[in-house]
Amino acid sequence: MPDLLVKLFDLPNGWGFQRDQERPGILICKPIGPEKQLLVDWVRTQFCGGWAVKMDIALSSRPTSCFIAVKEAVPDSPGKGV
Repeated sequence: MPDLLVKLFDLPNGWGFQRDQERPGILICKPIGPEKQLLVDWVRTQFCGGWAVKMDIALSSRPTSCFIAVKEAVPDSPGKGV
């Protein structure tokens, strides 16, 4: 499996990149509460337990300190396309 990590700090300042990604069917967003366990489990399965812990911490902070990219996403539908 190819590396799925993205250097978000290399993105241009601003949120214009979100509109650019929506065209090819990719939604970049902050996950919401109901998606937490699904995402932590996915990270544990795809990577390892250490990364799952980091994801859990990122999702537990307020505001959430992580973004996810979802291909062929249905906006405002928790768990869809993940």
